[in-house]
Amino acid sequence: MRSSTFTLSLESEVASALEIIGQQAWVGTAEAGTYRSYGGVGIIVIGLNDGKEIRRITTKDGLSGNLINLIRNDPYGSSIWVATNYGVDELHQSGKILYTYAFTSLKEKAKIGIK
Repeated sequence: MRSSTFTLSLESEVASALEIIGQQAWVGTAEAGTYRSYGGVGIIVIGLNDGKEIRRITTKDGLSGNLINLIRNDPYGSSIWVATNYGVDELHQSGKILYTYAFTSLKEKAKIGIK
């Protein structure tokens, strides 16, 4: 059995999801805290061969939210499914966002502070 070690450099976030895809670790993040409701820094993709960060995928790239609840590789294709605090995203293994199923009513409530 082969093992890999990598170190995440996070400030106040924690790793909330992990999926190994090929030779990469896709790590979802969430804010450290009791309810994990304040977001995160999106997805950090790390190479398993050298442990170095390859890229980050965030709302600036089109991700529906930066708080990552789940990452799953589609075993029948090249899609990666990501559940965030504001929707579900379909990504290509290159990191390109293919489609977003957004929970727009939740985003609107968050913008105006309704709970």
